[in-house]
Amino acid sequence: MWIGDLKTLDECSLLSKRDIEQVRRFFQENDLQKLEFGTYTLSRNNFVNVFEYSTEKNNGLYEAHKKYVDIHYVIAGEEKVFYAQNFSKIKQDYDENDDAYLGMVDDEKSISLSSVKIIIFDINEPHKAGVVLNGSSLVKKAVFKMERDRNA
Repeated sequence: MWIGDLKTLDECSLLSKRDIEQVRRFFQENDLQKLEFGTYTLSRNNFVNVFEYSTEKNNGLYEAHKKYVDIHYVIAGEEKVFYAQNFSKIKQDYDENDDAYLGMVDDEKSISLSSVKIIIFDINEPHKAGVVLNGSSLVKKAVFKMERDRNA
């Protein structure tokens, strides 16, 4: 996991220089406040989903991915994001179409996420976003999906 912002993104070892350039270009070329909900292609293997939801209580079910590194950026609103190093129990096996598997964790930590901060989860890192921080909040979010280089 990595936490930072656009200014310090170059320090993130979870992303290639090409991935960092794609993320920066997306931020430079788009007014995120006005961006329509949907999926935007960054390259053949990378994309970003822009969506909105209301934060909820933590149900204890975490997700992780095997193919894509997740980059979470809150455009509007605020949320708490929980994370852990490993699953203690798998609740749903890996679904290749969604690139996700679900489970429970024993040793969770959390961070508050609002605009400016970026949090990046490597493959196989359990995380749970969209959790209430200071009361329910409507969150507009961009989640970048950067395919992990299998040759790295």
